[in-house]
Amino acid sequence: HLAGLDADVGRAEVAVAALAALAGEIDARSEATSAWPPPAKLLLAAQRSGRAPAAGPLHVRILARCLAARPASREAAPPDDALVIGAGGTWFRAPRGARVGLERRRTLAAILDRLAEAPGTSTTSSALFAAAWPGERALASAAAHRVRVAIATLRKMGLRDLIETTDDGYALSVRAPFVRAV
Repeated sequence: HLAGLDADVGRAEVAVAALAALAGEIDARSEATSAWPPPAKLLLAAQRSGRAPAAGPLHVRILARCLAARPASREAAPPDDALVIGAGGTWFRAPRGARVGLERRRTLAAILDRLAEAPGTSTTSSALFAAAWPGERALASAAAHRVRVAIATLRKMGLRDLIETTDDGYALSVRAPFVRAV
């Protein structure tokens, strides 16, 4: 099962190595040994073939359903040096960084999502304010200050070199590859 997960996240070579090691362990033990129960052999066979028998232990049938539901082809994982931004700006991963969730920080997510609409293009503070605080009215200086604080927070969270200050407002840098995740 772990080999299947490794393959799903783009680590096929790790999955193949794990299955080869497991197959070696099975071949090294005799059929009469009770240390390796037959359901594990069924799991290994299911993982290798991509399907499991309709009858048998519950965990083998669950694996069969998971394997059947798995998409046949998956897109390659984005490169480590890419900025990856999730749908709606709810999360991001800076180049060579860890995933940062913004699910609970709606305003930051909205600002990041707005910047990601057109990387390299300047977005005004008023447009970012309208995206983060829709329908809210504020003095121009207060709105600009809120946006400035939000941008500073995003920079502290890992986007320091990727959000640029422009003459008109702010822009997402195009120096790093950019990927929009679904």
